[in-house]
Amino acid sequence: KSGLPGFDKGFGDAALYRFSPDDRKAEGCFSFPGGNDAVYRLLLKRVIPAALSGGDSFEEIHDAPYQFENFDRKGERFRLRLSATAVLVEHQGEPDRADMVRVAYEKDGRIYLVRARGVVSAAGGWVNKHIIRDLPEAHKNAFGEFIYGSNIIVNVALRNWKFLAKLGISAFHYFGSDGLGAFGNIKHPMAIGAEQSDFDPEKPVVMTFYIGFPKPGLPAREQAAQIRWALLSKSYADIEQAMRRQMTKMFAEAGFDAARDIAGITVNRWGHSYIVCPPGFFFGADGKDAPLDVVKRRFGRIAFGHAEQNGLQEWFGGVENGERAARQILELL
Repeated sequence: KSGLPGFDKGFGDAALYRFSPDDRKAEGCFSFPGGNDAVYRLLLKRVIPAALSGGDSFEEIHDAPYQFENFDRKGERFRLRLSATAVLVEHQGEPDRADMVRVAYEKDGRIYLVRARGVVSAAGGWVNKHIIRDLPEAHKNAFGEFIYGSNIIVNVALRNWKFLAKLGISAFHYFGSDGLGAFGNIKHPMAIGAEQSDFDPEKPVVMTFYIGFPKPGLPAREQAAQIRWALLSKSYADIEQAMRRQMTKMFAEAGFDAARDIAGITVNRWGHSYIVCPPGFFFGADGKDAPLDVVKRRFGRIAFGHAEQNGLQEWFGGVENGERAARQILELL
């Protein structure tokens, strides 16, 4: 039993973003069309109502066009600046005594400098250890212990999925000698308002593959480096051809024909997708604090909130750590 973002039952003592294990009313798995986007749209509508057109019902918010011109309006309490990349974050003075943090960011080829009374860095450790210039040694060392695996998400648009129906499955786990072994699935579309999507084997659907290029037998850091190389060295054509071969191998006997049934393939490369947790990562080693504990500590007016701080990149961990980091900064304001 699993509840995905948005299906919470209130605050309580349990995490806001998960079902209670004794909740007998929630059965099965639920997922919004578009994934986490639906939840972010609700949050965005709450803080910047004009950022989305239309009304306040869930159906309208879920499908409304963005109004980007309203994201960053002068005088508004909340502003979102798109296409802005932070390149430097540092305290204005000694971190323990500073009243402000300087943030430099790039936008449209120019560098801008702003000041803030507090900063939550929601980026991963591979970014923080480079852009935060006065990062304490303990935090630098802790972020240096973070090892990242890589994977790709391949979406295959199918004109029909009769071959899966014939096999009586909607998800599968497979192993491939070319490194593309992993698992895949199709999802039952959620009905929202008048939008009633068909779940019919004769109709189109998107099949999603999750591929991690495992290199068993190597130390974690070396394995992660080789996996990243495997990810970046393959062209789109390499991956597309490999997926067509793999699907043919698995499903041809059930009637699948790649040339006929595949309408398109997209590939998303995740170079720093998932944290790798070697011994000592959660509880420390050799008498040292665990890296996870160190990076959850605020220093000065900067705090960190990211999914990797749960030891696994997932939506829940991102929100939980973001909330924790925000509360750490609010203590100063």
